[in-house]
Amino acid sequence: MKKLFSLFILLFTCISFSQTNIQAFEDLKEAQKNYFQLNRESVYLHLNKTKFILQEGIWFTAYAYSGKDLVPHPLTTNLQVKLFDELGNQVASKVIYIYQGIGEGFFDPNDLGLSPGRYLIKASTHFMRNFKEDLAFHETIEILGDNAKAEVDSSPKEDYDLQLLPEGGHLLANAPNTVGVKLLDVNGKGIEFSEAALKNNKNEILTRFNSNHLGLSKFSFTPVLGESYSTVIRLKTGEEITASLDAAKSTGVNLSVNNLHPTQVILSINTNLETLESLQQKPYLVMVHQNGNMNAIEFLFPENKTQVILPIKKSSLNPGVNTITLFNEQHKPILERLVYKEIDEKRLNASVSLKKNYIDSLEFQVKLNEKIKKGSLSISVLPSSTKSYTSTQNTASAFFLKPYVKGEIENASYYFDETFPRKRLYDLDLLLLAQGWSTYEWRDVFNNPPKDFYASEVGFSVTGKVNNYNSKKTEEIYVKSNETGLFEILELDQEGKFKMDSLYLEENTIISLGTIKKRNDKTKKPQLFITALPKSKIESIEKLTSLLENKAVEMINTSPLNIENFISNEVLDTITLQGENINRVRSRSSAFEDVDVIDEDVAGSFLYIIDYIATKNYDVVKGIDNVVIKSRRHVSMNGGGIPAQIFLDGLPIDNAFSNMLLFLKSSDVDTIVFNKSGAGMGIYGGGGTIEITTKSTYNSGSRKVKELALAYELQDGFSSNKSFYAPKYSSFSSEDFQHYGVIHWVPSLTFENENTKSFTFLNTLTQELTFYIEGITIDGRIISEKLRIKP
Repeated sequence: MKKLFSLFILLFTCISFSQTNIQAFEDLKEAQKNYFQLNRESVYLHLNKTKFILQEGIWFTAYAYSGKDLVPHPLTTNLQVKLFDELGNQVASKVIYIYQGIGEGFFDPNDLGLSPGRYLIKASTHFMRNFKEDLAFHETIEILGDNAKAEVDSSPKEDYDLQLLPEGGHLLANAPNTVGVKLLDVNGKGIEFSEAALKNNKNEILTRFNSNHLGLSKFSFTPVLGESYSTVIRLKTGEEITASLDAAKSTGVNLSVNNLHPTQVILSINTNLETLESLQQKPYLVMVHQNGNMNAIEFLFPENKTQVILPIKKSSLNPGVNTITLFNEQHKPILERLVYKEIDEKRLNASVSLKKNYIDSLEFQVKLNEKIKKGSLSISVLPSSTKSYTSTQNTASAFFLKPYVKGEIENASYYFDETFPRKRLYDLDLLLLAQGWSTYEWRDVFNNPPKDFYASEVGFSVTGKVNNYNSKKTEEIYVKSNETGLFEILELDQEGKFKMDSLYLEENTIISLGTIKKRNDKTKKPQLFITALPKSKIESIEKLTSLLENKAVEMINTSPLNIENFISNEVLDTITLQGENINRVRSRSSAFEDVDVIDEDVAGSFLYIIDYIATKNYDVVKGIDNVVIKSRRHVSMNGGGIPAQIFLDGLPIDNAFSNMLLFLKSSDVDTIVFNKSGAGMGIYGGGGTIEITTKSTYNSGSRKVKELALAYELQDGFSSNKSFYAPKYSSFSSEDFQHYGVIHWVPSLTFENENTKSFTFLNTLTQELTFYIEGITIDGRIISEKLRIKP
């Protein structure tokens, strides 16, 4: 857990400090601690793009982050990624394996039978259900096609939403006030305006102002008690939009924040003469907090002073959005303001350069501004004129902005663009002023701290019960999977039950189960009931259609995309390839195992596989109708080898079936996995293990062994990823390709104690490429870049 940060405060005015009410502060501190005790997850999916055709895959890399500790989230392993259509119906679901905060995934629109239209991708975890706040990631995508919608007119319609939001929460009469302004169209998209004014009830103009490109602005004034005020905005079309301000309070306090100073956040707390006398000797508390990390200071209003100025050093703030809350003498929150601190200490910069042009392919080098211990980047490479990448989120906005601001944030990634730092920081402060509704509400902090009802899902569990189990038989059960390298021998309880937790299992994995008698090691096929958890649940989102309608989603051009001309239908001539057979060896995670491929050379040198095994430091003792293979590892003072545990096609071989090994030809064997230490096999691994996998053409004898095991196919499990591929486009020079084609996708470019990496892809002769780069390091620094490169 991060230590509480220090809050250094220098007072510009003479402030009388009361003796701090320790009990009150400790109560606030305890409430904050309890509310943020559970480590929330922030999730971001980096998609290779957001507009697809059916022939293209939807690739993504997932990132999970802990805002509390500012590192990859340590508990996240099972990430549920679901795809919903416009009606809110779930059309696809995957469980992505997250390791050290990173995972990869893929959807195939064609295999899913998707039709052209808009869809929503949601990424969440089971643990997120503990929280009132919506922590899930959402991204709108579109499948293009002949019946895809034409581009919508994004210009304002009849209805507008003009919001006037006093800084801190309310207006105070006869005191300086700042008001945030936000103008939205019917789609919730900000509308820029250049002519706006504040008027009083005499129609006098008190001040003029304009907005940034996102329709955000602010103005300052001192309201007079009893007077009414309104704003008038004139659009380029000549249309006028008006809105009235809420009446100012006659007594109380307000606040104003200046976050443009390079080293300080200057907090002004104001009151009026009508209130000053009643505030004397009443302590107020300012708290600065983020994710339970907090500090506070208590003060009194000085005599005859209506303003207190508190400069807060930015070095004392946490990276990203911090919340400043003002509490009255009754320790009730009365004013609040969100402020932002640059995330430089948690950010790395990356550059891209052409390393070599191979004519038909290009090799590019990615360079980080410093070496990192460990980290990974995902990179989408698209033509710079693309219209297919419309995401307005990135790792920076997902981890340092979105978790703290309630509601949709238009173009969130803009606030982390390093091109114009002063302008974007000013605009970000406007956002936090005009849309500064904190995600966390104090009534929940005080009264409804989240409970750990929904545990983090760590892999999958398998439970089972052997039917008609007799505990006197002292049987055990083994569970085996060739796909994942799983092998466990488990004790059965008195009722014949067993359970395995935290398993890495892929969807549609076949596991083999068999019982073993302790007395003679004989195996048999059990009758049992088995369940794998967690199971995938179908979800629906009732308001998905309205959600999509309220989001500003750029549509395709008014000329429908001609898929037939976009994708080549060229049929290649059939050719026959001749060459050596390349055996595909499944990946193994254990450092104790050696995988031997039995090729033609080995088969030519050793007629029978036991003769080959004898060359691997094993004693092979042949009998008339059996064979014993012993390890030469001596584990006792008496010496002598221990029999190795043999597996044939994933199933254990006991003495009754060892004769099948006597005449098993090497030419019938595909691979052998030697685990000489027996690591991971418990008491059965004393002599090590030998796993023999035969070729698909081999059928003799193994059928008898398979009859001793129960094969069970798991429907749920982690989704397997696919290597990136792009469809065969008709032309790389066409306008359609430049707008909607894809060039390359790198889901994971891994760095270990280095700062440069290279990768190669097809040269499409595109004049300018855009690299969309996102990434994370093991110590929690993020990489987020959008780089244009001319090859």
